[in-house]
Amino acid sequence: MLQLIPTNFGIFTAVKPRQAHKLPSTIKRDMTDPVPATNPIDKASLFNDYFYSVFNLKNDQPPPAGCHAIFPVSECLSNITLSEFEILTTLQSLNPSKSPGPDAIPSRLLKELAPDISSSITCIFNKSLSEGSFSNVIYLDMAKAFDKVPHEKLLYKLEMVGVRGQLLAWFRSYLTNRRRRTVIEGHASDWRYVPSGVHQGSIIGPLPFLIFINNIAVNIDADTNIHLYADDAKCFRGLLSLDDQDALQRDLYSIEDWSDLWAIKLANSEVLLSHFGAGSVMVGSTSLISLGTIGLT
Repeated sequence: MLQLIPTNFGIFTAVKPRQAHKLPSTIKRDMTDPVPATNPIDKASLFNDYFYSVFNLKNDQPPPAGCHAIFPVSECLSNITLSEFEILTTLQSLNPSKSPGPDAIPSRLLKELAPDISSSITCIFNKSLSEGSFSNVIYLDMAKAFDKVPHEKLLYKLEMVGVRGQLLAWFRSYLTNRRRRTVIEGHASDWRYVPSGVHQGSIIGPLPFLIFINNIAVNIDADTNIHLYADDAKCFRGLLSLDDQDALQRDLYSIEDWSDLWAIKLANSEVLLSHFGAGSVMVGSTSLISLGTIGLT
């Protein structure tokens, strides 16, 4: 029997039986569930409810005016045009072992037919774009960040960095009014609205996500460095005095404020403080730095 066991953070953990090649006959929400799911529709609904639970359900409204810098741009990015060579190169780079997307077209087929279909696909993409309808060290992790990105806040940021007009309308069409469902053993759950997130696995998905998190360091001290990689951040600074310690703590507060403003929760349970080098010693108390209620030592 596969059991979905809740952890301390409200996340279900799936425990697989040994030598299992398909879903078991019954699935429980937790150890005490008196009515486990036994038919495919109930199983699909159970998993779909969990997938829905990770979305950001907060009020998705643009933040107050003035909370994001307006970049001085000579021209706004209102439209782009793709070349046939770009489309051909992308199709030929597809991994044929990957599962097909919602269109059910296998990657292998797209890859093998790339020279024949790249022209038509280029026309389709360019038409879609032109009409605007339709990518010391403290380790920080943003909890399910790709699923949590609020659409209106992301669109606001795109506009602030110069994406306007039909291209901005295209991004709005790409992000919003989407639904999802879960299919198990040929039976589907009900459709659920997708209220937040950028589309993982898509080519364009990482780009708007990177634009969304790019100003996380806007208010940190000049002597504190932060490196970003997808939804992970590495914040580091030499702690040579209590002033450095205080500055790093203020920077963590700033990052927390950023996460609250943009509705991206930091996974406090996965925050790690590491010290490197013989001279990297803690100054003062044994728990100098904190993030929320988590003390980092």
